[in-house]
Amino acid sequence: MKRVDDSRFFEAAKLKDLGDGIFAFAMTFLIVTFDIPRVPVNEFTRGFLERLPDIIIYVISFFLLAMFWMTNHIQMKGIKRADSRIVWVNIVLFLFIVFIPLTTDLYAFYDGSYLAMLLLNFNILLIALLFILQWHHLVANKLHHDDFTQEEIKDRYLVCKILIYFALLAIAVGFWNPSWSAAVYILLFFVRIYSRIYWANKHAR
Repeated sequence: MKRVDDSRFFEAAKLKDLGDGIFAFAMTFLIVTFDIPRVPVNEFTRGFLERLPDIIIYVISFFLLAMFWMTNHIQMKGIKRADSRIVWVNIVLFLFIVFIPLTTDLYAFYDGSYLAMLLLNFNILLIALLFILQWHHLVANKLHHDDFTQEEIKDRYLVCKILIYFALLAIAVGFWNPSWSAAVYILLFFVRIYSRIYWANKHAR
């Protein structure tokens, strides 16, 4: 039975606008959840240094959200139409995006907890899987614009897979030491920078 095309019911621009709003909210709310230590002035330096690992974790989560926004922006940029399936994929994706401040807060507060570590990293893993599902649906149903080459389509799949690999690596490191799990994503930033430079040089040839 042929599936009915319901894309005429959804405006792609509205879906992209919703995504921008969700990411802006999550990135802003991330800092709101940070608990400022209330200590006497003469103990501020010690209190700040004690919270420095937590600050680093929040910074990592902020830049992860920035990378997620860039991934969503590239994959959703210029799509011609949006059907109900891509709408629901994005809705579920946005659900896990807004969970990032919560799972980051749990990870920072319950330092050394295996459960808190798993909640954060499974949150990131599910986001990566949803990005692959999002991209696959856009490509398979030809919802994206026609400017993507086959090589660029493969590159987008690779970007999502790299995020999955890092989430799994962070979980593996977390079982060894939960406190060091989030540090794995620092390496991801360098990998993404290198990959952008590599692909830019490759496509410039």
